[in-house]
Amino acid sequence: MSYDLNFFHVPQGMNPLTAYNGQTEEREHKLLVRPCGSGSSGSIDPSKEVAKRRLADLLIMRYPEFEIFQYDYREIAKMKSIDESEARRRYRDIQLTHPSGLQIVLFDDTAAVTIPYWPNATSSLSTAWEHLKTLATEGEFSVHDPQLGRILNLDTDLDIFRNTFSRMTRIVGQKLK
Repeated sequence: MSYDLNFFHVPQGMNPLTAYNGQTEEREHKLLVRPCGSGSSGSIDPSKEVAKRRLADLLIMRYPEFEIFQYDYREIAKMKSIDESEARRRYRDIQLTHPSGLQIVLFDDTAAVTIPYWPNATSSLSTAWEHLKTLATEGEFSVHDPQLGRILNLDTDLDIFRNTFSRMTRIVGQKLK
């Protein structure tokens, strides 16, 4: 179980929540028409691959404790009965993991962040917040918090985020007992 955040781009002049809701509907539609477990759909856009790699490299440069998850494309190909080049096309997101459990996944046009509800995780939220700010600023993303049901302002919402995360951690802890 984790606290999830969605990073997305807002077209010029559009309301961020309107943009998020539209992109969410589009993503859900793609999931409905794409076979389960098929990974990314569509052709590879080299500029998006470069942008993801640049952002991942920047995050690792600033926060060297992050590690990039390495897909085993040969194994994926075998499991999915596809060739290795198709596995590489489908599974091209970049996943960064932090020893704290924080995970950042960079997709072509969006990013996702998960923060596990681990005991004492609240103590590292300020550091996680800095990672989020770097991702949002350098990737030119806005951030939607599904737990709050709204767009976050990373300059002013740390206390709201921290309080919600702490409350959710307590709830999850109680349910697991």
